[in-house]
Amino acid sequence: MTVFRNPVDRVVSCYYFRFKPKAQLSKLSPDELVNVLVHEYSQYGEGCNNEPVRVLSGYDVEHELNSPDTPAGWDGIVRASVQHMKQCVVFLSEEMHSCHTRVLFKHHFPWLNFTAKRANVNNGRPKNAPLPPESIRVIESLNKPELSLYALAQEQYASQIKELERLGQLKACQQSA
Repeated sequence: MTVFRNPVDRVVSCYYFRFKPKAQLSKLSPDELVNVLVHEYSQYGEGCNNEPVRVLSGYDVEHELNSPDTPAGWDGIVRASVQHMKQCVVFLSEEMHSCHTRVLFKHHFPWLNFTAKRANVNNGRPKNAPLPPESIRVIESLNKPELSLYALAQEQYASQIKELERLGQLKACQQSA
């Protein structure tokens, strides 16, 4: 089981959780944002870029991969991530409270009681500090491999839901809609 989150939102949340920053991301210039996301690491040596790709590929040496220019090696790393992801039941964080996700979870893990509680463990993230479009573009440019993997995760989730529909397991969701 693997849960994916929108990459921009995940990087922003990671930044506020790991770095306990003095500056809000929305106040950083694009150059300052690149510098923070590429060169700074938490006290545990962790950064925030492309984390699901690094973890799923088994290649988690961020300082070697953390660059605004996608290294040639990213293609192989993304392929390894995709191969591992195909062996997973994929969930999307934005769908965790949907009927489809509950059915998908029960289908693959019938021995577990599924409850998805909303819990914000990140008290450092400002509530009303939307990112300017240029900051979003910077985060996207630094996390292209993760954006690719996330798009494939969305496709895999949709495919899993279609299979449940084919099996007739989504009738309760259709009745409650």
